[in-house]
Amino acid sequence: MLHEHDNRALLRLFGEDETNVFPTGTLWHKRLIVWPSDFADIVRSEFIVALGLQGEAQFKAIEEGARTDAGCAGGLEKNTMYIGFLLTRLSAKGVTSLSLDRACEQIISLPEHSKEMPV
Repeated sequence: MLHEHDNRALLRLFGEDETNVFPTGTLWHKRLIVWPSDFADIVRSEFIVALGLQGEAQFKAIEEGARTDAGCAGGLEKNTMYIGFLLTRLSAKGVTSLSLDRACEQIISLPEHSKEMPV
């Protein structure tokens, strides 16, 4: 299984426990985060919950607005312009994703020297 091999290699590289390559919850290590599923799915779910009543419908409308802002109709999930427009629209609604915020804070807080790969 490709993901198992990749996950195990990353855990080994960062000196973490290799026995839990598919955790049931997010594992927050000092320099590595392991999600139980696709990170984008987790973030999307958190935004939908944060939007409250009819969160899924609201999220779809926000996605469509962001697609229009980015000037493209589809296939934009990894497009940085689309993501920026999507996050701007979600921020305007006053909602956030705790996992996204925490991951960003963890990345930003890394001292420059710890970005080097361990030996």
